[in-house]
Amino acid sequence: DDAWKVIEPRLTKVMELNRQQMMGGGGRGGMFGMGGQRGNRGGQQGDRADRPRFPGQEDREPTAVEKAAEALSTTLEKQSASADTIKTQLTALRSARVKAQQELATAQQSLREILSLRQEAQLVLSGMLN
Repeated sequence: DDAWKVIEPRLTKVMELNRQQMMGGGGRGGMFGMGGQRGNRGGQQGDRADRPRFPGQEDREPTAVEKAAEALSTTLEKQSASADTIKTQLTALRSARVKAQQELATAQQSLREILSLRQEAQLVLSGMLN
């Protein structure tokens, strides 16, 4: 249907940005890194395998939030990491999250502009829109 052709790309973008928000830096080690060490520290493939992915998303490039979270998490695993390094990476992660939240808000507003009130209400109920 013609309406779906207009809605689908915007809804897809919102769905992807929502996924990024959910996955954006939960970390691997549990609270305060006490969940254990991860395996295969030898390179990118090991890092990529350790990041959570939705089915069909395994080979995509990590988002800026995921990259910043990975860097901070790796640093926190090192007992010798300096406070300055941790602070810099924490700031980078927070900045990446703010930018991702802004992108999501923009995409949600763009989607809202073309929805009927009923469609908007259904997407609010499903968690796609606020």
